[in-house]
Amino acid sequence: MAAKGHLGPGADGDVTIYAPDADKRRMFALPRYVLKAGEVIVDDGDLRGAPEGRAFHVAPEFDEGVTLDIEAWFSRYSSIQFANYPVREDEVAHPSRVDCQGADSPQRQKDEQE
Repeated sequence: MAAKGHLGPGADGDVTIYAPDADKRRMFALPRYVLKAGEVIVDDGDLRGAPEGRAFHVAPEFDEGVTLDIEAWFSRYSSIQFANYPVREDEVAHPSRVDCQGADSPQRQKDEQE
């Protein structure tokens, strides 16, 4: 995720340019230009493309022993069955797994110092 949120070298940033308008709601609803992953998506207000992005997800480690208790809770209190919640990675278009880092992980502490 280090390539996100900035426009520096190696960044994966998208840019939206708006035409000034006294009506700010209208201005932000109708971008003049949009660049995504180096491709012009909106050009002078006209849609030129619709690239598919990535679906970021996490897969944290957990105590699988709690799964039976969670399933029981769903059966008792929810109208939606627990089996309907998990989504396999092969069911997602362009999945991109993001590593989970606990607050006390060495990598996270290093990232926060930089």
